[in-house]
Amino acid sequence: GILMEAMSATVLLLAGADVLIMRHPEAIKLVRETIAELTAS
Repeated sequence: GILMEAMSATVLLLAGADVLIMRHPEAIKLVRETIAELTAS
């Protein structure tokens, strides 16, 4: 579901992915929040 898509996207980003194709708006929101937390200084 939503969490599986968000977790997969996060793992792929950590592995070096440049492009993600996502379908669920809530999963996109979760990944954006994760990116914001990881890049916060």
